[in-house]
Amino acid sequence: MCRITPDQAKSPHRCGVTAVELVLVIPVFLTVVCGIVEFGRAMMVGQLVTNAARLGAEQATQPGVDPAAVGASVRQYLQEKAGVPTQRVCVFVDDVQMPPGVPLRALKNRPAKSCAVTVAVNYDDVAYLAGRFLTGTQLTGTCSLPLDSPVSR
Repeated sequence: MCRITPDQAKSPHRCGVTAVELVLVIPVFLTVVCGIVEFGRAMMVGQLVTNAARLGAEQATQPGVDPAAVGASVRQYLQEKAGVPTQRVCVFVDDVQMPPGVPLRALKNRPAKSCAVTVAVNYDDVAYLAGRFLTGTQLTGTCSLPLDSPVSR
């Protein structure tokens, strides 16, 4: 039902205008809101990936640390903070995939007295909504610390 005010008495056929405007505006509005949510999630997870790389680099500068332990702590951090499945997190130490059981200081291709940890996660694994906004995007974080940093003492 539609109430007709005295101002509308001249044009009584405008009862459905609001419904038509709503039908035209809602899809655009929901698309914008979904985009804000998805890009916000991407920024949040991107920051958590960078924090995980920093955590891994700080741990990797400690003497006698196994790269597998660095990878495990980074994966655990991302699982707790962002809900990323541990098998979906790629952890690289010094630009090579971490060989299991090799002490970090034994790696030969390391830049002079520094340790770099790179963490990568596919956005598809952490997305809130299924959509095409950021499909195929890889979120990466890298941190490089000197081996003689105050953290490693």
